[in-house]
Amino acid sequence: MSNQYVISLLKKYTDWILQVNPQTYKEVIDDFFTYWPAHSAKLALLVKAGLSYKILDNANQTMPVFFRRFHLRHPSVA
Repeated sequence: MSNQYVISLLKKYTDWILQVNPQTYKEVIDDFFTYWPAHSAKLALLVKAGLSYKILDNANQTMPVFFRRFHLRHPSVA
Protein backbone atom coordinates (compact mmCIF):
# COMPACT_ATOMS: atom_id res chain seq x y z
CA MET A 1 0.00 0.00 0.00
CA SER A 2 1.38 3.30 -0.96
CA ASN A 3 1.54 6.56 0.87
CA GLN A 4 -1.19 7.79 -1.48
CA TYR A 5 -3.54 5.10 -0.08
CA VAL A 6 -3.07 6.37 3.48
CA ILE A 7 -3.58 9.96 2.34
CA SER A 8 -6.78 8.85 0.61
CA LEU A 9 -8.06 7.14 3.79
CA LEU A 10 -7.42 10.25 5.86
CA LYS A 11 -8.98 12.53 3.26
CA LYS A 12 -12.12 10.40 3.21
CA TYR A 13 -12.24 10.67 7.00
CA THR A 14 -11.81 14.45 7.07
CA ASP A 15 -14.36 14.90 4.26
CA TRP A 16 -16.79 12.71 6.19
CA ILE A 17 -16.32 14.44 9.53
CA LEU A 18 -16.78 17.87 7.95
CA GLN A 19 -20.06 16.62 6.48
CA VAL A 20 -21.14 15.29 9.87
CA ASN A 21 -20.34 18.78 11.16
CA PRO A 22 -19.50 18.20 14.82
CA GLN A 23 -20.04 21.27 16.99
CA THR A 24 -17.70 20.47 19.90
CA TYR A 25 -14.45 18.61 20.56
CA LYS A 26 -16.47 15.91 22.29
CA GLU A 27 -18.45 15.39 19.10
CA VAL A 28 -15.22 15.32 17.06
CA ILE A 29 -13.90 12.55 19.32
CA ASP A 30 -17.20 10.65 19.30
CA ASP A 31 -17.30 10.87 15.51
CA PHE A 32 -13.70 9.64 15.27
CA PHE A 33 -14.68 6.47 17.13
CA THR A 34 -17.80 6.12 14.99
CA TYR A 35 -15.92 6.36 11.70
CA TRP A 36 -12.78 4.25 12.09
CA PRO A 37 -14.16 0.88 13.28
CA ALA A 38 -15.69 0.34 9.84
CA HIS A 39 -12.19 0.76 8.39
CA SER A 40 -10.32 -1.39 10.91
CA ALA A 41 -9.50 -4.10 8.34
CA LYS A 42 -7.73 -1.54 6.14
CA LEU A 43 -5.82 -0.16 9.12
CA ALA A 44 -4.90 -3.69 10.24
CA LEU A 45 -3.41 -4.40 6.79
CA LEU A 46 -1.23 -1.32 7.09
CA VAL A 47 -0.07 -2.36 10.55
CA LYS A 48 0.57 -5.94 9.41
CA ALA A 49 2.63 -4.65 6.47
CA GLY A 50 4.78 -2.59 8.85
CA LEU A 51 3.35 0.65 7.49
CA SER A 52 1.61 1.98 10.58
CA TYR A 53 4.12 4.82 10.67
CA LYS A 54 2.56 6.09 7.42
CA ILE A 55 -0.77 6.50 9.21
CA LEU A 56 0.86 8.63 11.92
CA ASP A 57 3.06 10.59 9.51
CA ASN A 58 0.13 11.48 7.29
CA ALA A 59 -2.24 12.13 10.20
CA ASN A 60 0.33 14.61 11.55
CA GLN A 61 0.02 16.49 8.26
CA THR A 62 -3.72 16.03 7.68
CA MET A 63 -5.24 16.61 11.10
CA PRO A 64 -3.87 20.14 11.68
CA VAL A 65 -5.54 21.14 8.39
CA PHE A 66 -8.79 19.57 9.59
CA PHE A 67 -8.64 21.43 12.93
CA ARG A 68 -7.96 24.75 11.19
CA ARG A 69 -11.06 24.16 9.05
CA PHE A 70 -13.02 23.09 12.15
CA HIS A 71 -12.05 26.29 13.99
CA LEU A 72 -12.99 28.44 11.01
CA ARG A 73 -16.47 26.89 11.14
CA HIS A 74 -16.71 27.03 14.93
CA PRO A 75 -14.61 29.92 16.23
CA SER A 76 -16.29 29.86 19.65
CA VAL A 77 -15.05 26.32 20.40
CA ALA A 78 -11.98 26.55 22.59
